[in-house]
Amino acid sequence: LPERCPLTLADLLLGFFRFYGQRFDWSLYAVCLRLSSRGSAVDKFSLATPASAEQWCIEDPFDLKHNLAAKCTPTARRRILEAMNEAYR
Repeated sequence: LPERCPLTLADLLLGFFRFYGQRFDWSLYAVCLRLSSRGSAVDKFSLATPASAEQWCIEDPFDLKHNLAAKCTPTARRRILEAMNEAYR
């Protein structure tokens, strides 16, 4: 059986907000469940879906040519990051 995580759900959620709101470099990396492994990042320019440095890239695990964040505007991205940073504080 897998080892149980000692963190609470609240701790995990705060860690998610901290990682994606403060540490993750959206200009270089993609959120990619298919290729990610612990401690490594996926270069967003290596995926099937073209992306610019400004655009977020979240690979759809069921349709590899679909970027789930492709329609996210700069204003929406700013608001999402602000909300994650506010939740982490």
